[in-house]
Amino acid sequence: MCATPSSAADVQTIIDVLNDGLGTMAMVNYPYATNFTANIPANPVKAACAAAAAVTPSDPENLEDFSVFNFTNIDQLFAAANIYYSFDGSDPEKCFDLSKSQE
Repeated sequence: MCATPSSAADVQTIIDVLNDGLGTMAMVNYPYATNFTANIPANPVKAACAAAAAVTPSDPENLEDFSVFNFTNIDQLFAAANIYYSFDGSDPEKCFDLSKSQE
């Protein structure tokens, strides 16, 4: 997130944004690139999974220690969703800006 969520509505917006991006990729999981909803690569689900798998664990020494919070899953979710939100690199996202999604 570009800013820390400050309300339940912000948390719901995060859920909605991720749901929209990942859900749309699943619905348009064509073997060719499309651009009618966003600039999406061929086989976007496969691309999203590859992006998530390419994320380096944030704390590899403590992956099995559940008493230590590990951001790896969150980083992987961001990488997967970013295939939908900025696949073409025209607006590379370093974080999700909630104010953009509420426009």
